[in-house]
Amino acid sequence: MKKFTLRLGLPLLWKELTEMSTRKRTYIIRAIYAAFLFLCFSIFFYSEYSDLHLSPFRIFGSGRYIFEFLLIFQFGAIYTFLPAMMSVTLANEKERQTLPLLLLTDLRPWEILLQKFFSRLIPILTFLLVSLPVMAIAYSLGGITTEYLYSAVFLLLLTCLQVGAVSLATSSYCSSTPRALLFSYGVIFLLYFWVLFLLVLNLGGDLERVLSEDTAFALLPPYLLGTTSAESFEVVLNRSIPIIVSVLGFLLIARIFLIRRALVSARSVTLRAFRVLDRFMNWANRFVGGIVLVKEKKTLSGNEPIAWRETSKKSLGNTRYLLRILVVIEIPVLLFALADILPTWEWSRREALGLSAIVFVLWAIAITVVSTFSANLVASERSHQTLDLLLVTPLRGRDIIRQKMRGIYRIIWVFAIPFATVFALEAWLESIRWTWFTYTLSSGIYLVLSFLMVLIYLPMFSWVSLWVGLKIRRQVRAIAAALIVNFAWIVTPFFLLWIIAVLTDYPPLIADSPLLFFSPVTMIASVEYREFPGVPEATASYALVSAFNLLWYCGILFFFRWLCLRRADRYLGRIYYKLEKT
Repeated sequence: MKKFTLRLGLPLLWKELTEMSTRKRTYIIRAIYAAFLFLCFSIFFYSEYSDLHLSPFRIFGSGRYIFEFLLIFQFGAIYTFLPAMMSVTLANEKERQTLPLLLLTDLRPWEILLQKFFSRLIPILTFLLVSLPVMAIAYSLGGITTEYLYSAVFLLLLTCLQVGAVSLATSSYCSSTPRALLFSYGVIFLLYFWVLFLLVLNLGGDLERVLSEDTAFALLPPYLLGTTSAESFEVVLNRSIPIIVSVLGFLLIARIFLIRRALVSARSVTLRAFRVLDRFMNWANRFVGGIVLVKEKKTLSGNEPIAWRETSKKSLGNTRYLLRILVVIEIPVLLFALADILPTWEWSRREALGLSAIVFVLWAIAITVVSTFSANLVASERSHQTLDLLLVTPLRGRDIIRQKMRGIYRIIWVFAIPFATVFALEAWLESIRWTWFTYTLSSGIYLVLSFLMVLIYLPMFSWVSLWVGLKIRRQVRAIAAALIVNFAWIVTPFFLLWIIAVLTDYPPLIADSPLLFFSPVTMIASVEYREFPGVPEATASYALVSAFNLLWYCGILFFFRWLCLRRADRYLGRIYYKLEKT
């Protein structure tokens, strides 16, 4: 009876919920989310119903627009916050080496797994409950059927279960929280949008013959809600069976890895991946005559021991491994680019719009990777308890930071080569089609501007992320905060202009305002599509705006670099710095 009572009490679940309830940031994040939700709702409501004095009865039956807006907002919150919350559950126990102790208790593996699972689902459900008052307003306005309401609530809950199960499986597999965080977002993206790889390969018109759209996106709850909005709840329930099966499947995967990878070391996955890559490269090298591009040399640290450690002893800084990573990135990029170019190989139509899509995907991957590794640069030393060893060396704090960034710059150069490949192909195609773009940029200027953006933007994002990682001590928080800061930097100008456009009743302001250039993505899209918002159509104007924009972001790059180097001892926690202050 006592054993049954302990299991019924769910001790691990109550422990997790109690710990989260004592943290101040739990309530701060919840308050910020609620304030942002009601702000967006107010702006959307004003934009839709600001002219009700002309026809006050138009508001009746229009609650569906508000309800759909709230659904989009809630789905976005689930995909944004839940992987970050769920992926740390088991990986954090492995880092603290407490998971084996947890397995020694009388709790069964399934009990540990499910209690960890629901300990992160309950907080995200409180985020969904925040929107209940607004949903009540939308439902009272009419236009929402009961079946549609049931389907929306059901699919929101099912999305929480699916995303949580995927993140829990990656947390059970990975040995560190940063790796679990990245794997969670990556697996979710592949789970939902694997069909995009088929579209990139130009299956286009033949895709419907190979598989239907409903089959391709059968695991995506928002798509299911959009296609079954006029159907009954029973139809939605039947079509959601693949999603339910995916939830059970990922929970089973998490259960399998919970025991098998309970004692996995933090570096085993990376080393194993590089060993597999080494074996494959050595096997493939035999077919080309055994060419050795870079010979391994045993070097000494010299006057820059930390830079030597970052570039010689770490996998992601070693030249040999960086060349292998370059091959892994460059070959798919080249294949996708050629697959997009070859079907358009006609004198009347020498243009490959898919190259622009490849550029945007490369930018998203490069910014994510560079931001993650930069934010983790010092946070990993803190978590591995090796930062104190660096601080007792006679090196200044600025020298430690500068030498540790040497490996990040090597990663940036690895990404610069695939970027240069796509830029060169696009510039070559367009130079054949046009000798000079009327009121726009030539292919040569496009090539120069695009490559300059790579050389400025990626170091800028890396130093901003490093600054965030210096301010925040824990790994997961540092990585998540760096990604959030960079994402907010990109989307904030668009959001502010949307608010101004709604309040001033001038919608064209969003597309025509030069203020959009405060977002880095605007310059990337402008150069890629040769359209500069709010700038007169003239080559001189485009060149002036491009030069000013690059100088602006160059200034931001050097400001954050100066800030990190200037306050390096303070951020690193040097003892003599604290003594001088006291």
